[in-house]
Amino acid sequence: MSGRIDVAILAAVAEELGTLAELLHLAERHRFRGEILTLGRYADLTLLLATLGLGKVNAAITTAALFEHFAVHQVWHVGCAGAYSESPLSVGDVLITQESLCADEGILTAAGWLPQQAMGIPIGVKNGHKYYDEIPAHGPLLAQVKTNIPPGRYQLSQEPPPRAAHRCRAEHRTAPGQAPADPAGVGSSPFQVLYGPSLTVSMVSGDRQTAKQRFEQRRAFAENMEGTAVAQTCVRFNIAMVECRGISNWAGDRNKAHWEMDTALHHCHGILIAWLELLTRQTRPK
Repeated sequence: MSGRIDVAILAAVAEELGTLAELLHLAERHRFRGEILTLGRYADLTLLLATLGLGKVNAAITTAALFEHFAVHQVWHVGCAGAYSESPLSVGDVLITQESLCADEGILTAAGWLPQQAMGIPIGVKNGHKYYDEIPAHGPLLAQVKTNIPPGRYQLSQEPPPRAAHRCRAEHRTAPGQAPADPAGVGSSPFQVLYGPSLTVSMVSGDRQTAKQRFEQRRAFAENMEGTAVAQTCVRFNIAMVECRGISNWAGDRNKAHWEMDTALHHCHGILIAWLELLTRQTRPK
């Protein structure tokens, strides 16, 4: 169980991977460092799907272990996130991280939070560049994804029934802010894809006031619990990464009856599948 991986698809928990394993041919399922991984083929690509565990520590441990074991070309970190109500996102939208921000590193005082840079000690250094409160989510891969999956309105090619992830590729419909063009015959509701800042927290916002304070401090669009850990690990191992998350709820709303996790994950996976199909077209002989 080793070798080159064209795309590693990583998520905190199995629910965030959903039925993506159904995409794979010759799939093999393994236990790995207490988590589950699946290896298989998607057309001419070798894919690895793996759970990381909840939170930054689990995410960093498992991601580093995978990179020690496999030669990974690129990572797609997928899952759900809670959007700040002041952001341009809505529940059901998809956020592709453009800036991966740290929420908990730094100095906590009676007057409030001070960033890691106020401490003067970076959390990472690469090629002479010091990283304090933001892990780079930019680079050639993100630029390529943004060119081929531009911000705007999307719809799934059809509503994804259970155990049919391969049917829910997202299709670009319109520019941001416009109504979808001719939605007749398309099975899902339109949703927005945005590129922007995402905040990684150790403790999720437990009420709207906390969420509002976090938004005012960092101006992130949404919060999650693993993003900077995976991003920082990818920087250390020099592996390209994209983080793509469906918006399942409003940050601070802990009533899960209001959450739309299935919709958020279907939309997130639709964007991922659109990217995989683009890669397979690029790898086919001409």
